[in-house]
Amino acid sequence: IFRMVMEQEVEGVITLSFHKNDCDKIAGLLKRPVVSIDGCGCRGNVPNIGLDDWQGGKLMTEYLLACGYGPVYVCAGRDHGVDHVRYLGCQAGKKERGKKDGKEEGKADSGQVRFVSLGMDRKKRRETLEALVQPVKANIKAGLRPALFCLSDLYALEALGYFTSQGLRIARDLGIAGFDDIPYASLLSPGLTTVRQDMKRKAALAVEMLADMVEGRNTAGEGREILLPVKLVVRETTSRLK
Repeated sequence: IFRMVMEQEVEGVITLSFHKNDCDKIAGLLKRPVVSIDGCGCRGNVPNIGLDDWQGGKLMTEYLLACGYGPVYVCAGRDHGVDHVRYLGCQAGKKERGKKDGKEEGKADSGQVRFVSLGMDRKKRRETLEALVQPVKANIKAGLRPALFCLSDLYALEALGYFTSQGLRIARDLGIAGFDDIPYASLLSPGLTTVRQDMKRKAALAVEMLADMVEGRNTAGEGREILLPVKLVVRETTSRLK
């Protein structure tokens, strides 16, 4: 990628999900404006358009626990980048819900939040989901309501298809939630409970900022961090305990 941007006659670059150190390196090599979308890592010199990922994790975890779900399995490819930030939000949501519950006796087991590394390819994710069947069914047998909070809608839809094939009643036996609110989340049946982000707004802001920098209208963008808000969207893959 470094070689490619050096070889092309570009006026600017938008990076997607790069480490901020690499964004700084591209900007230094290219000597042209660079804007990051969903950059991860420590603060860099390149402006970044991101998401309040921490708040998204917190919102969904609090909601799932309030619905009576638990344990909550937080599922992502790996504990890295924005997924790590989302998981930190999940942990904060668990603590916040614990305060509201007053740490009642018996809440500890059902309110656990556990990270599950699904893997970075479809074969590994399928193997991980297969391995989750036994603990999920054990939870249900013990009178608990487990939930999967997948930090990507695509992972959630994979889980939805797989656990449905295993005879589990989605929402009633097992809650499933995602993150992003891609179009398929509302088109499929049952509809997927998820955390909505405004992806079009994120892209538009990045293009506007880059154009301003290229044309010299904005040189104050360096190091700027914009975190867009998120929204909880409840659909049929989750339900409150009756």
